[in-house]
Amino acid sequence: MPAEKRFVARQKRRLRIRFGASENELERIAHCADVSPTGFFVACRTVADTGSFLWFQMDLPDGEILIHGEVIWQKHVDRELWRVEASGFGVKIHQAPEQWYQFFLALDDPNTPPDQQASA
Repeated sequence: MPAEKRFVARQKRRLRIRFGASENELERIAHCADVSPTGFFVACRTVADTGSFLWFQMDLPDGEILIHGEVIWQKHVDRELWRVEASGFGVKIHQAPEQWYQFFLALDDPNTPPDQQASA
């Protein structure tokens, strides 16, 4: 998604993520490559269909959270380019717990200890 379509800038963060069609079927494992309060990019080799509604279990520094979101766009990259270009999909958050927003706010706070922030 071109940056000019975003209302909030994303920040590069690598977070472990599990996702699937329901809260009880989080079978796929991937990672987030960047995050914002309203969405994130899931880096994975097999992309989800645009328009899909999925559940995401995300590992934050203070524990796991569950997020519900919609796949807004996808980018499939051929296997030969995986080392230089990320394959995956962009998610628009429809439902997230307060911890998600607190996590994002802490990324900009210079007083937040490094062990409380996700690694870049």
